[in-house]
Amino acid sequence: MDLTSGMIERYKLWRIGQCGPTGVNRDLATLRFMLNFAIRLGYIKDNPVTGVKMLAEPQDRMHVLSHTEERTYLHAASRTLRDVGVLILGTGMRPAEVLSLKCDDIHLAE
Repeated sequence: MDLTSGMIERYKLWRIGQCGPTGVNRDLATLRFMLNFAIRLGYIKDNPVTGVKMLAEPQDRMHVLSHTEERTYLHAASRTLRDVGVLILGTGMRPAEVLSLKCDDIHLAE
């Protein structure tokens, strides 16, 4: 079965229910990169992602904390927020990912 632009559009509709537009766009960018690589290697001729439009992303401003800001936040935060902050800083997880963790997901001995 060949991958088509229509299949990718259906994936976008499904995936938007799993994450936001930024996540969908990262998926599409990764797929586009892999298929362009396959073209360069001669495995395929066309990239069906080329005709697929990216989703509009929120234009939130991102601020990267300085080390001083990290220390200030962790010192002032409640125990729960400090624990969440340490997990985010140590793992790169997003707040929603940290907050959705379950006890079965955590393996401190490992």
